[in-house]
Amino acid sequence: MRSDTLDKTLKEIASFLKEAIIMEYVPDSFFSRLNEPTKLISLLIFLVSISFIRNLYLLAILYGFSMLIAYLSRIDLALFLRRVWFFIPIFTLVVAIPSLFIVPGKLEFGFTIEGIIVMLRLVLRVTASISYVNLVLFTTRWTKLLSSLRYVGVPSIFVSIICMSYRYIFLFLEIAENLFLAKRMRTLKPDVRGERVWIGRTVGILALKTQQLSKEVYQGMVSRGFNKNIMFINSAKFCFSDILTILCSIVLNTVILYLDRRF
Repeated sequence: MRSDTLDKTLKEIASFLKEAIIMEYVPDSFFSRLNEPTKLISLLIFLVSISFIRNLYLLAILYGFSMLIAYLSRIDLALFLRRVWFFIPIFTLVVAIPSLFIVPGKLEFGFTIEGIIVMLRLVLRVTASISYVNLVLFTTRWTKLLSSLRYVGVPSIFVSIICMSYRYIFLFLEIAENLFLAKRMRTLKPDVRGERVWIGRTVGILALKTQQLSKEVYQGMVSRGFNKNIMFINSAKFCFSDILTILCSIVLNTVILYLDRRF
């Protein structure tokens, strides 16, 4: 491993932390002013609708609608597209490629038209779903989003696990960054075999620190009266705009599902 690998790793860690900080900034817009349960309910409505739609044009319209909301919500479209298309839709496209050859139908250029439709439908469903999920993430603070999960009936134990995982992942990223920085400062002439051994040891150190810290955190929580029932404060109140948003989501998706079954 060359020294530039260390620099690249440090750059990736810094980039991840930078994007996480950007995600904490919520631009002021109509969608960001909605309360969190409204966003989750609307998101659930769109996700269920997308999973049933078969028409490619309607799926494309829903995806375009998510882009329109992102633009109106003053979200950085370049960052939004990067978060949407990074890995998952591309991976889905690779997984769906065999459908070009195994789905029965009329052969064209070595694959079937029906196979192309199946592949595009899967990719559009995944992309549209991720787009609406990212809309909620970009327009909602993480702490408020977690508290709203309890509002819609998610068990508190799952919410607490997500909350603690989100907090401590940054702690371990900082530990990893410090380890790589220390190694970078002490490296004069990189040795490939030695660097590989060091990477293995670093992974082991992070695993041990994770296990040790989890025990210490749990013991500290128990000593302070933790009984597996965490109370989340949620002051969200439904107003006219929230009810109107939910009704519009229901009506819009009902119309789209009707058109999908009709045509």
